[in-house]
Amino acid sequence: MENSFKFAVLGLILLLTVSISFGFEVKTIVPQELVYGKEQIIAININTENTTKFDVVEILPYGWEITNWTANVGNVMSESKDVNYNNMLSSAFRWKFDGANQDVVLTYTLKPTTMGQQKITTVWTYPEGFGSNDYVILVKSPVNSGALIGLLALIVATAIMIGGLLRREYEKMEKLKRKLKRKSKAKVIKKKKIKKVKKHKKLKRR
Repeated sequence: MENSFKFAVLGLILLLTVSISFGFEVKTIVPQELVYGKEQIIAININTENTTKFDVVEILPYGWEITNWTANVGNVMSESKDVNYNNMLSSAFRWKFDGANQDVVLTYTLKPTTMGQQKITTVWTYPEGFGSNDYVILVKSPVNSGALIGLLALIVATAIMIGGLLRREYEKMEKLKRKLKRKSKAKVIKKKKIKKVKKHKKLKRR
């Protein structure tokens, strides 16, 4: 089964230079932005056009995880495999439908494990054709609101503390400047007095 999956995916890669669908339509509902490490439910809507047997493959960035998938029809097999897609190591997940008698809604839980701009490719094959869709998404860094508020509070408290220390130092410097100024003034006055006394003594001697 592992080899058949590998050959199926490689065959799809070779065929996907052109997409042919003949009414059979697959659309993945994926948000434009995801959060790193945060699980997100993704839906794949399949308009089968009365086709009962078909495969759907989700090609994800390497290391991404799919869990807890469900479908509104029975007789579905799934498997996963790391593949080389467009010269990049990717994680591929395949669902094989056999006996679907209605339009299908397939949902799964996705956990992104890389950040930045990423791409998801949905590939499908059925007896009358094949096709693919690419979805470019942005994976953002997680932000813990509680931690962010705590950090902001710490920054504000630190700023207030530093401001208080700077103010006290400024007041000390101003106090020292006034003290030095008074001392300097007192020395000038003392020198003037000494000079005046000396002058008076000289006049007396004459």
